[in-house]
Order: sequence, then C-alpha cells, then structure tokens
Amino acid sequence: MDRRRGVANLSKCTSTTHTADTSRRGLTDRRVGSNGVRHPGLATPVGAIPDVVTNEVTGFLLESTAPERIAQRVIMILNHRELEKVADNAESLIRQKYTRTAAIERYEKMMKEVLVDLP
Repeated sequence: MDRRRGVANLSKCTSTTHTADTSRRGLTDRRVGSNGVRHPGLATPVGAIPDVVTNEVTGFLLESTAPERIAQRVIMILNHRELEKVADNAESLIRQKYTRTAAIERYEKMMKEVLVDLP
C-alpha cells in the first residue's frame, strides 16, 4: 500500500472509530463517549475496556500493540462488512448502561436492595 493511500485509510478509520492508547489507562470517558456517538473503539483489553468493547460487536480489540498489528487491524476495520452495525451496537450499549438515567436506575435498585436487608 502506498503512503498516500495508507494515510487516507487511516483518516477514514479515525473518523469512524475511536483509537487511543489504552495500554495503561483502561476505560476512559472518551472511550465511553465515543461509543455513544457511534464511533466504535479500537483498544487493548485492559481495565474495564472489555465491559464496553466486545470484539466485533461493540468495537474492536487489539491483541498486540505492535505497529504492524495495529495497521492490520485498522485495515480489517475499514473493510469490516458490518461496521455500521458495530457502531449501532456501541451506541446502544452506552444508552443502556452508561447514561445518567441508566446510572440512576442502577443506584435506585441497589438502594432498594440495601434498604430491604436492613432490620
């Protein structure tokens, strides 16, 4: 692949997916926010990343951070037949689990369970 084509492909990928160094930080607000606007992630499976990124369902996981493997993965994503579906799934997951409303519902449920267990 020539350099111009490679840069064009990378630009296309970064406009439709979220790529960030997750090797040490795990789940970030940007990762969650990007899923919420239909930009599925390309991340390493560290920390809470697997809670948000299920490989080829709500995003894409990296098995290696070697530059060649990242390049291969980006090309695979660009050619992924169901990239739109992955983006839809990513957005749906965020709406179901990570919105303010979803958090309030989880806390209400926990509080009710705690209150029921009190003497």
